[in-house]
Amino acid sequence: MESLDLKHLSKEEILDFLSKIVFELKHRGIMKTNNIVAELGEDYAIKKLNLNSKPKGFKDYDAEKDGIRYEIKTRQKVSEPYRKSSSQYRLNDILKDYDFLILVMLNDKFVVDCMYKFPRKMFNKDTIPITKKLLSIEEVEKIV
Repeated sequence: MESLDLKHLSKEEILDFLSKIVFELKHRGIMKTNNIVAELGEDYAIKKLNLNSKPKGFKDYDAEKDGIRYEIKTRQKVSEPYRKSSSQYRLNDILKDYDFLILVMLNDKFVVDCMYKFPRKMFNKDTIPITKKLLSIEEVEKIV
């Protein structure tokens, strides 16, 4: 596919284009909501690990396989001046009822940069920074 030049489009035209893209991603079953980053991360993780997705609105966890429950969190690595390091990315709202947490990191083009699997027992607070130290713990499995 050729590169799209969006510079000549108005804000309204770009948003219309974006809404059509979101509609198509939903139609293909890749997204359930309008949260592009979270939905793409879930889709990548579910396909990579061959998991069964939970329905839209299910609150306890995102997917399961063979009775094992998975919570999936996604962050997008962006180069913004206020983000000085990856440690400023945080895992939020992680004290839920699941067995493993899957962290999906996307690059600025929404492609998987890396994916990690954490045992639930690692977390005793609801917000935790994503640091090199956290990712290097022996119990953490790098999937991609």
